[in-house]
Amino acid sequence: MKTLLILALFCIIPTATFAGPAHLADFLKKYPKWKKAKVLKNLKSCFICHIPKQDEHNPYGQAYFNTGWRDGEYSFEDIEDLDSDKDGYTNIQELKALTLPGDAKSHPVEKKFVY
Repeated sequence: MKTLLILALFCIIPTATFAGPAHLADFLKKYPKWKKAKVLKNLKSCFICHIPKQDEHNPYGQAYFNTGWRDGEYSFEDIEDLDSDKDGYTNIQELKALTLPGDAKSHPVEKKFVY
């Protein structure tokens, strides 16, 4: 019984441990410009979906896990048109500007034209 319990833990723990990096890899495949984004201090700590230094999802991460499920897997496309952090910019606008779509303080800088 003890051996079975230990074996079960070894099967469960790696799945939970590697879920984040798998989603990050999918994100970077979909949005390759983010591989060099300065806003991420450490790509292993995914601030795109998680609140820094906390074990919870930010609004973008919540939208991804609550809305992004399609055809047996998660899809970033399904949440691109949402404004997860309610800052007036869609997730895709923020992603293209390399700003965090889950942090209302991080949003694209509007360029002002001088005539």
